[in-house]
Amino acid sequence: MYDMIKAQLVASVPFAKLAHVEVVELADGRAVTRVGEEAELRNHVGTLHAAALFLAGETASGAATAGAFAEMITQVRPLPRTATITYVKGATSAVTATAKVEEPPADLRERLKRDGKAKFVVAVELADAHGESIATMSIDWHVSQRA
Repeated sequence: MYDMIKAQLVASVPFAKLAHVEVVELADGRAVTRVGEEAELRNHVGTLHAAALFLAGETASGAATAGAFAEMITQVRPLPRTATITYVKGATSAVTATAKVEEPPADLRERLKRDGKAKFVVAVELADAHGESIATMSIDWHVSQRA
């Protein structure tokens, strides 16, 4: 099921594909994305552009959310509500973004079934190819049942 969701995420988010963001891992409430070091993703000082880093983190967050609701993914509507990012240092190599839903996914699914919606936070850590911290993110999600 997770492989199907990974393939669908890539197909349904053309901007992530354009920026060379790939979903490399997907599980129950956890995901990892990777953004390369292509020249078109760099800024005026030679590091990866802040927007590319944000996109990698937001994509990882969305994938972790999709993974948390995998068993009912066609029945839900996930939307990010707010996002904050703290940039730690410039990235000169490929970056991975590791996202994790901060609550147990089973609790979120139960809340969705009971209330018709679930609000929760996904934390994201971005690291360069050497494992050094590049940025951290926090994204508030709102998932509701499709009408």
